[in-house]
Amino acid sequence: MTPVIHCNGFSLTEALTAAVESKVSKISKRVTLRSCTTTLEKIADGEFRAHYECAADDEGVLNASAHGKDVYQLINEASDKVLRQISDIQGRHSHRTNRTQIHERLTEEEE
Repeated sequence: MTPVIHCNGFSLTEALTAAVESKVSKISKRVTLRSCTTTLEKIADGEFRAHYECAADDEGVLNASAHGKDVYQLINEASDKVLRQISDIQGRHSHRTNRTQIHERLTEEEE
């Protein structure tokens, strides 16, 4: 899937596009993405912000932002935050199935 990339305050280069696409492909290996919008913007002199908004099938909408001076580092930080959100959500889902299995096993033992 190709992400939508918005760039405010400076021009979007091929290297920035490649960096974002690389990170979005990493995210899409973990979840099924319906859409992903990345916004890169210049806030002030030398200050930038990277924001990801990814809509996934099972996990809902995932949002993450990073602020700083190096745009490439911000792309990495924001995508890492999205990946952590995915891990947290998937971890919570896995515990639910374990609880169901434990409940079923306890019910069988009581009978």
